[in-house]
Amino acid sequence: RREKEKEWGRSFVRMVNKIDPVFAIMCGDLLDAWPHKWPETRDRQKADFYKIYNQLKVPLLCVCGNHDVGNSPTVQTVDRYRADFGDDWYRFTCRGLFGIVINSQYFADPSGVGELAK
Repeated sequence: RREKEKEWGRSFVRMVNKIDPVFAIMCGDLLDAWPHKWPETRDRQKADFYKIYNQLKVPLLCVCGNHDVGNSPTVQTVDRYRADFGDDWYRFTCRGLFGIVINSQYFADPSGVGELAK
């Protein structure tokens, strides 16, 4: 299954580079391995992610999903996501577009993230 997902990623990169947009967005589940269960698998998947998506010619905006921070995120899983991929919520502007990216897992279960969800 992982090889198929890597090929999908390479295909995505080829398509995005061909159409040459201003940026691309990856909406959640950047990795499959749950952050608290399979750290070694997650590290391999992260290496694959960077190897594939560093080939993009445009910026990649990432949005975290439940596989990235957990169904019940914790400060530790959010910190790891931030260390690996950047902020889990942010705003951006591009050519008159104002965009907001949120970590929707805070709405699913904010009990483990305290002040981060406010």
